[in-house]
Amino acid sequence: MASSALGIYVGEHLIKYAKLTQDGEKIVVNTYGIKVYNDLNQTVKQIVNENVSAGDIVCVNLPQESYNYFYMSNLLNKNDLTKAVETEFESFCYDKNININTLESRYVFVNDLNDKEKIKVIHVTVNKLRINEIIDKFDGVTVSGLTPISMAIANLGNYPDKDNVAIVNIEDQTTITVITDKKVYDVIKLEMGAKQILDPISTTENSYAKAYGICKNTTIYTMDKTAENTSDNPYLADMIPTLYKIASDVQSVIQSEGIKFSKVYISGTGAIINNVDLYFSEVIGGKLEVEILKPFFADPNKDNVKDMVEVNSAISMALQGLGYGVKEVNFLSGLDMKSKFKKLLTLELGGGAKKSKAAKAKGKGKKLNFDIKNPLDSILNTDKAKGLMSNVLAQALTVLFLYIIVVSVMRFSISSKEQQIAMTDNNTKTQIMSIQQDITRIKAKSDTYKTLTDNLNESKSIVSERARMKNKIPTLLNNIMAVIPRDVRLISIDNPSEQKIVIVCESRHYEQLAIFKTVLKRDNILTEISSTDAVKESDESMSQVTIEGVLP
Repeated sequence: MASSALGIYVGEHLIKYAKLTQDGEKIVVNTYGIKVYNDLNQTVKQIVNENVSAGDIVCVNLPQESYNYFYMSNLLNKNDLTKAVETEFESFCYDKNININTLESRYVFVNDLNDKEKIKVIHVTVNKLRINEIIDKFDGVTVSGLTPISMAIANLGNYPDKDNVAIVNIEDQTTITVITDKKVYDVIKLEMGAKQILDPISTTENSYAKAYGICKNTTIYTMDKTAENTSDNPYLADMIPTLYKIASDVQSVIQSEGIKFSKVYISGTGAIINNVDLYFSEVIGGKLEVEILKPFFADPNKDNVKDMVEVNSAISMALQGLGYGVKEVNFLSGLDMKSKFKKLLTLELGGGAKKSKAAKAKGKGKKLNFDIKNPLDSILNTDKAKGLMSNVLAQALTVLFLYIIVVSVMRFSISSKEQQIAMTDNNTKTQIMSIQQDITRIKAKSDTYKTLTDNLNESKSIVSERARMKNKIPTLLNNIMAVIPRDVRLISIDNPSEQKIVIVCESRHYEQLAIFKTVLKRDNILTEISSTDAVKESDESMSQVTIEGVLP
């Protein structure tokens, strides 16, 4: 039976989506696309309705996750490994002064390539508030999977056994996923991404959709031809520094991993720029092959592979929903604690209610018999007194039992609320600290980017000035040769500064030097012309004069 899954990748301004259907081994991309959004919830509902996916598996990317790596002995069994990882993470949080209760974590085990006796733990964490934000923003849509895109992007390729490859997924933030022997081995998050390319363009164009379209229709040239083509597309000045920084970081990661790579794949929004793979290949250097990542099931004869590549991130999420990839990093699995708590509370209250009814029934079976006319006889009657005391005691015990249950439930609820308040307070403090750190980092990055921009503009001015001056001197010499009188001989021509020209010439006839000076000024060969007085040692000797001027 065929199964369907809707993959959704949520960026800061863009949503990418793809609906996949699998029947046996055949995978078909039914629909896919990209939307610029303002209201995330409304846009998601629109996508679900347009793709008729109300009953499909829906998988979404996890935002702002962090990665830590621990190393364990391969002699530990599964239970001991789990306990060791939890202990390591608790120690990590203690050392970093992090409230572990604010985090949700998942992890996977891989063999350590550098030590055969060790197991490497890829430990992924995210603040619980981020998960709640996604659930709130997807209100009305049942989300089945919440997985980091850096882990899910590995679903797209068909990698040879024993090969080491790297996937560079250039979305708002760039992630490098290292795959060894068809398994995710390492994840590196870079500071730069498509955000640094699209944001400046969208500011100029006042449209994120236009900025995306400009990137899609831009061709980036190899480094030796980039400067020549920057004037044709002014936005290359925004793209090239970012792409160069990403490519350089990829080169550093490849060199530092200590393993031999066979290929580098480019994916994400950055992959829509034409020739970006050739540019990365040139920056990274060596014989390492670089190519655009294409879904392994795509048929070039039937599918529009280039358009499918644009939504690689969404397709990888849909494949995650169909059962591909690392299942241990689904952050929605095991989170349904709220319903379990409700069920437990209902059982406790239900038991108390049954006991209360039984006690009431017991009390109802024995009628209290007060004889108004002869109260003294009733009291003195021993059997009646015993029955009365029995009924009163039963009802008192019932009330006491109900009171204990109600108080216990209230105490449990109050304790739970206090814990939630404390957790929320700690979360708030953590978020405030994080925001302050982000502000500091953003300011530092802003200053760095401003310095880089100023340096780039200065370099552009120098290059432009040099290009402008490149043909000035040959033109000057040609013009001088065309107008110099026959009896005037040039001694030297100097260019002491970018515009200034100093000509030393001589002639037996002083008037020829005057004519030469006049012609230079008349034909606008030089401006702001001045000259020294002619120097002549005797009537038979040459007259020498120095003419100074400025290139027009």
